[in-house]
Amino acid sequence: MVLRNILIIATSSGLPLFHKEFVNAISQPRLIGSLLTAIMNYSVETTTMPLAYIELSNISVAIVKDEITQLCCALFYDRVDGPSFGKLVAAQILHSFLDEYSGELATSGHNLGVFNGFDSRIAPAVRSSVRPVLVRLKTHRSQGIQHLILVAEDSIIQVGGDADQLAITANVQTLLQFASEVLSHRDDDCTHVVLDGPPNGCRMLLWRIQRAVLIALVNKSVPQERYRGAIQDALKILTKIFKITLNNRLTVSARSM
Repeated sequence: MVLRNILIIATSSGLPLFHKEFVNAISQPRLIGSLLTAIMNYSVETTTMPLAYIELSNISVAIVKDEITQLCCALFYDRVDGPSFGKLVAAQILHSFLDEYSGELATSGHNLGVFNGFDSRIAPAVRSSVRPVLVRLKTHRSQGIQHLILVAEDSIIQVGGDADQLAITANVQTLLQFASEVLSHRDDDCTHVVLDGPPNGCRMLLWRIQRAVLIALVNKSVPQERYRGAIQDALKILTKIFKITLNNRLTVSARSM
């Protein structure tokens, strides 16, 4: 799970406004921007459907376009991470770029140097992918998931009802720490805890994800089979997000072209 390159492209001209490399440098970003723009236009002209994803032998390219500004984010990343992961992260990166430079983008012509500062916004943009994952999980059709809280080192994200966030997170951190200390005697670690409420109440599920903890309050009357798959899918994506944000390659210098 490695991000390789990011291109923010003005599709009206094929010009990359911003380029960041993580692993292997793109030798000709302007050429790649023009080629991707040509493929996107050809896709719409021949099928009336926009290009969203390209899969190569080892690398995938997720493409997300904003129709108002005609900017797109092309995210190059490991193929094994799949289309949905790439689309999610690319959308958050593009949203962050548009939010950061809405004033500059409103003017005709661009001084590309002004976009250099977006380098520091990439890690927060990737981390912001967490909330859409939780929102999608909360609205799963099983209707068994009532509340979700993700506790990270520097933030708490809550999706759902009015659970006592402070009380839950304080007790959960203590519980996981205690469980890990007990299991450490067996050279093991605590990654998942289940707390059962009364028969007609809720069940609390906890997972450790890297340096974060996901807490889910679920309705005990809803069979676990209805939502277990959705939770596992969300856990996989959240694990990828946190591994990427902990990867020091996010601090590699960016280039605007």
